[in-house]
This record gives sequence, C-alpha cells and structure tokens, in this order.
Amino acid sequence: MIFSAAISVAREVEGGTLARLRLTRMSSLDFLAGVSATQIVVALLSLACTLLVARALGFRSEGPLWGVFVIGALTALPVIGLGLVVASFSTTVVRAFLLANLPFMFIMFFSGAVYPMKKIAIFDVAGRAVGLFDVFPTTHAVNAVNRILTLGAGPGDIVYEIVALSVLSLVYFAAGVALFYRMHLRSS
Repeated sequence: MIFSAAISVAREVEGGTLARLRLTRMSSLDFLAGVSATQIVVALLSLACTLLVARALGFRSEGPLWGVFVIGALTALPVIGLGLVVASFSTTVVRAFLLANLPFMFIMFFSGAVYPMKKIAIFDVAGRAVGLFDVFPTTHAVNAVNRILTLGAGPGDIVYEIVALSVLSLVYFAAGVALFYRMHLRSS
C-alpha cells in the first residue's frame, strides 16, 4: 500500500493535476479523501484475494474473518499516510517508488511480519509493555491478525491492538496529510 498510495499521488504531482486542481473549488481534503478511499478499497480487495487463495490452499481460520478485515482497514490508513509522506518528497513516480522502499523495509522487517521480533520494552501503559517497534502500525496488525487466524481471538481479545492501530492511524494519516499539504497543495 505504501507504493500504491505514494505512486498514485506522485503521478498527479508529476502530471500537473494538482496545479490544475488548485484552480477549482476542490479542497485538498477532497482530493486526499478520494485517493485514500480508493486505496482502502484496493487494500481490502487485496486482503480478500489473499484470504481466498489461502482458503483454496487449505488454510482454515480459527477466528472470525470479519475481524481481519477490520484490522486491514485500520492498517490501511497509516500505511496510506506513510505513502503521502513519501509522495510529499516526490515529484515523479520513479522517485516515489524509490523512496517508498525505506518505510516499507522498516514496517515489514521490524513489525514481525517477516520473522518474529523480540519485544524491546520501553515503558508500561496500564500494565502492558510498550515496545520499541510498537510505533509501527503493522506490529499491532500482525499481532491481531495472528491472534484472530491462529488462536481464534475475538474483538474483546484484541482491544489493545485495535486501540493502538486507531491511534497510530490518526497520527500517521494526519502527518501524511499535513506534510503533503505543506509540500504540494498549499498555495505558493
């Protein structure tokens, strides 16, 4: 999603669409909401395809699949926010693609998605250790999806992950929107 979001927005920058949109009544919020809605749909369709292939190959979930879609939608927002951060520093599609590799590497390798990461606790919140890699939304998404699919966890069992993902979604998405607005949408 980082690549898709960054490239789709960078394409509009490179093609001069944003310059033309500034002449219309469309607000930056309208533009970014439209791009984000499209990216969320793409993320959920990708997730559905992944689960269908897994099922065809014999995978059976222990928990409710709708929970995986909730986690997927919550995870798409901060990842789109990261895509907007990348697009903020990109004036071409090629640059967006190249820059997107850095956050992609961090959220994939340090979230536990590729291999399990040892929790490096920094502090406690309500008796729960908050780790160094908990700043990545994918850390919470991986934990929640693993608990749903393999342990049969329900919504009550993943409250911490849902709250953490919600907070990180707001922070990352707001940062991406603010930076993109500052770099590309603010009137010169």
